[in-house]
Amino acid sequence: MILVKNEFEEKGEFLDSIKLYKKYSDDSLEVNIVTLKAGTTIFISPPKSDQANEIFQIIKGKVYIPSSDKILSHHDIIILKSENQYMSIEAIENTTLMVTSIGFNSFDQTYKKMTKVSEILESIQNKDSYTKEHCLRLVKLSKIMAKALKLSDIKTMHLLTAARYHDLGKITICDEILNKPGKLNEDEYNEMKQHVMKTKELIPDYVDDDITRIASEHHERLDGSGYPNGLVGDEISFEGQVLAVLDTFDAMTTDRVYKKGKTYNQAFDELHKLGHKYNLDIVKLLESLLQK
Repeated sequence: MILVKNEFEEKGEFLDSIKLYKKYSDDSLEVNIVTLKAGTTIFISPPKSDQANEIFQIIKGKVYIPSSDKILSHHDIIILKSENQYMSIEAIENTTLMVTSIGFNSFDQTYKKMTKVSEILESIQNKDSYTKEHCLRLVKLSKIMAKALKLSDIKTMHLLTAARYHDLGKITICDEILNKPGKLNEDEYNEMKQHVMKTKELIPDYVDDDITRIASEHHERLDGSGYPNGLVGDEISFEGQVLAVLDTFDAMTTDRVYKKGKTYNQAFDELHKLGHKYNLDIVKLLESLLQK
């Protein structure tokens, strides 16, 4: 018999919206508690072994499961087996989940990865609050677009994660260039462009190759005029094309120290004129979604 009192071995808080607690762990069983703020989306992958299962029980709150279009609440459970698909869970309200892993342990790896990513995001906030807010806005826009495009859970995860981390490399750019109140000269602009490759160097330890690719494509353009690789047309992933539109739109419509943001109509007029650089189907979809 194992009795576990209301205490926790380890805990961590991440991204201001997720808390993770280790409740119990041994060689074959692990029990964790996850709390999610309303509006938070997490992505879960099935266990790799056919001898393992993972059970998510809702202790408090309510969640939406896009892949099955179901809303689950108190006492409902999700059982993931190795043959299941990658899936997302969206917290409709503040939610607590008890996660039981049978046949494998996930806490330490998840905790280590999320702690490192949180440290990097905090360093961005300390260096440049605009970049953090810009990334968060892109995550929200990406979620809207992914739903409208009916992307699979794993493609949605790739897009949202790339949106959150696409500008991590800016922590390596000197403050004088990053926060310059005016147009960059050629040398400064060339240094600023390095943030894409720096991001690509920073994130592979925490995300898979597809996310790294999408994040590195947000400054590529369909006509080959973008950077860092001058990709043309379908050489840019579809999710990369989505992120490029969202990144440009947000930059256009956000006030900065040195310029006032464009109105939505002004931004879309400009994006339509730049149809040789951006996927116009994505531009039109974003425009229609924001009009609603």
